[in-house]
Amino acid sequence: MDRDREDFGAQNSEPPPTDVTIPLGDVRTTADLHRVLKQQLGFPDFYGMNWDAFWDSITGLVERPDRIVFTGWAELAARLPRDAGLLRKILGEYQDPERSLSSHAGGFTASYE
Repeated sequence: MDRDREDFGAQNSEPPPTDVTIPLGDVRTTADLHRVLKQQLGFPDFYGMNWDAFWDSITGLVERPDRIVFTGWAELAARLPRDAGLLRKILGEYQDPERSLSSHAGGFTASYE
């Protein structure tokens, strides 16, 4: 097993919170967005700060909450429409029970406020 993954698992043995609220109002750049996602969702230090790394993290590197609430969504969508669209698309794919990779995502929801 990868040494970084062993360390990460040991550091994050607490159960994930049921709901996570992620404030997006201060996000100005793609890098800001990935920093906020990394912090709020407990991604490992080796998180690659890109959308492929985001998918890898939510599908296997961290325990996911039951619900993610994004606040300030309209501001994010206005500032970073491409990233907002990608984030919403990725989480939609994660929630889709027809996708074999997301079969573990039962009960997960995301809301965009």
